[in-house]
Amino acid sequence: MTEILEAPVDRVSLRGPDHGETSPPERSALWELLSAFQGLQKVYREGRMSEREAAFQLYVHRVRMQGRGAVVHFQYALGFLALELSKMEPGLAPALDKVLAENARSMERGDPEAMFKDGLERIYRLALKPRQGMKEDRLDSARDFIRAHFQESIPLGKVAVEFGLSTSVFGRCFKERFGKGFSVFLRDLRVEKAKELLTHGQLSVERVSLESGFKNFHYFFEVFKKATGKTPHQFRRTQTGRSPKV
Repeated sequence: MTEILEAPVDRVSLRGPDHGETSPPERSALWELLSAFQGLQKVYREGRMSEREAAFQLYVHRVRMQGRGAVVHFQYALGFLALELSKMEPGLAPALDKVLAENARSMERGDPEAMFKDGLERIYRLALKPRQGMKEDRLDSARDFIRAHFQESIPLGKVAVEFGLSTSVFGRCFKERFGKGFSVFLRDLRVEKAKELLTHGQLSVERVSLESGFKNFHYFFEVFKKATGKTPHQFRRTQTGRSPKV
């Protein structure tokens, strides 16, 4: 982990970016911020999924009340959670370092609160233990991740690393859990999206291919015909009665 994470939690979470004396009301607000962070830490450490959103919202609210230094607070919070996890699971340190580095860059460009939540979710996924029940949680989260990102380039290895599993274990367990392999699951999502766009949209077939996550039009054509028994043009014609739009 980075050197910045070695500072004591009270200094980071209570004083934030500007060290110095504080008034009683300010100290009260800072203690409330620390309490909210500790609650967030406990929820993520123990994997209490149903409480994550409430803990996140409370911590963000306390950070907003500080009126400044939100990015610093968010980065420290992520850092401490990652450091704590890396001490329990040293093998996760490289993946956690990657999450922190990517999140720091994203936070500079986008919405800090949204990036903070994304970082928390990524750390949480890595924190899930490989016990059977937790492994199922991790696989369920991976399935939801694929559903949200199937239009992007998401190779099996990338998703496996994102959820803290080896490629071989993830591939095998994913198929056992959902009854179909990763590639087939991803392909089916993309085909269903293509069918939706062909039926209800005005996009060209080639554009439908891209919007569905297929970057190679000829591959899309073959996969779609194999899955539906029709070419994309034939499918659109049977569904809408419109002439095919190339």
